Amino acid sequence: MRHENISIGTGNPLDVFPDTLRERVGSLARRLGKPSEYVLIDLVESALARRNQVASEYKTSEDMPHWSSHGDDDLVDPKEASHRMKLSVSTLAKMRCKGDGPPYIKLGSRSVYYKVRDVDAYLSDRQFQSTSEE
Repeated sequence: MRHENISIGTGNPLDVFPDTLRERVGSLARRLGKPSEYVLIDLVESALARRNQVASEYKTSEDMPHWSSHGDDDLVDPKEASHRMKLSVSTLAKMRCKGDGPPYIKLGSRSVYYKVRDVDAYLSDRQFQSTSEE
C-alpha cells in the first residue's frame, strides 16, 4: 500500500489504542520490517476495504428472493415486505402498531407475515398522478 504523502502527525498514532493492540501492531511491524505507523495504516485501509465489500454485498438485493417469484397468496416476512416497500423493518412495525400499513397475518405470538397481494395493493392505493389527489 502507498504511504508517501501521508501525514502521520505528531507523536505515535498508536498511543490512542489499548496496550494489547499497540503490542500486536508493534510485533507485526517488526516481523514485516515496517514502521508501526505504516502497519496501522495498512490495517485500517484493509479493514475499511473489507467493511465496504461486506456492505456492498449486503445492500444488493441478490440475497432477497425476487418479488415476482412469489404468488399473490404467498406469505413474506416483514424484512422482505419492507424491502419491497422501500421502508425499514422498524417503520413497518410502527405502521402495524398504528394500523397504517398493509394487512398482516400473525402466527403464534411473534411471527408476522404479509400476503404479497396485500403489500402490492397497499402500494397501489398510494399511487397518485398529482398532489391534488392526495
